[in-house]
Amino acid sequence: GNESVREAEQDCLGNKSKVEKCFGCIASTSLTCWENPVSIGGCILGPCRADKVIKDPLACPKCWINYVDGCLGKYDGCFNTTASASGLEPTQKSS
Repeated sequence: GNESVREAEQDCLGNKSKVEKCFGCIASTSLTCWENPVSIGGCILGPCRADKVIKDPLACPKCWINYVDGCLGKYDGCFNTTASASGLEPTQKSS
């Protein structure tokens, strides 16, 4: 955790250009992923419908985990680390 914070600080702090680029990336990713009605609707209208949950109770939680994991992964371009919902521990990005 602390290593990820240090890396994010290196990528996002230091000069005006770094700050603008980093925060712009974070804002853009947040607006385009977390509030994407197609992604949200995919779970709500798909495996999370009542009739689908009865047939496969684990499909709905899996859908939301994939949604969260996908959004977290999109922040990769903003930082030198990646995080996933399945691991929740950031790992060093391989180059």
